[in-house]
Amino acid sequence: MKIAMPFVVLGALALTACPPPPAPPSGTADAAVPDESADVAATGEAGDAPTPYTAEQIRDASRPGRTYRYLVEIPGAPNAVREIRFEAVDVESATLRSTTTDEAGNVLQATEPMTVAWEELRRHALFPQDAVELTEAEVTVPAGTFVCVVYTVTTAEGVEVYQFAKDLPGPPVRFWTEAGGARTMTSTLVEYLPGTEAAGSP
Repeated sequence: MKIAMPFVVLGALALTACPPPPAPPSGTADAAVPDESADVAATGEAGDAPTPYTAEQIRDASRPGRTYRYLVEIPGAPNAVREIRFEAVDVESATLRSTTTDEAGNVLQATEPMTVAWEELRRHALFPQDAVELTEAEVTVPAGTFVCVVYTVTTAEGVEVYQFAKDLPGPPVRFWTEAGGARTMTSTLVEYLPGTEAAGSP
């Protein structure tokens, strides 16, 4: 499965037997505890692991102006900053825009706004049950410290790790990919803005 662009256009914010999660970067306070019954919000479809949030939880947490800014690090390439912004929300869907800049703020790529149903956003975090290991961890990133459900997913290309904050329904606060035991991409939440009016407000 792939976490595709609205939520995870962040360099591939996409994915697919499960070795232990990779060691966190030095200087963080992450401490993952394996737990087959990790606290997830939604049951999965047949053959899939449960998702970290329901569609309703994502909707209720989303407001116009809700913004995630990530530092994207790829070995051998300049760092980039990727922003996902909720331009508009209603009871059925959200309109999202993604912009990528360099660290000086120069725009490298900007997408046209995309309207996506809440259920489709939830399904971006569907992973095959037999390819995912669920754990829990306290994760510290520049945007804050969060108690997370961690999805470690094994794919044909390597390992992908997604850290979903329990109290922040939406994209993960950090995710990374590995191939051959080496980190190939890391995306870290550096700033979060909650937005303004609640979804569905008059």
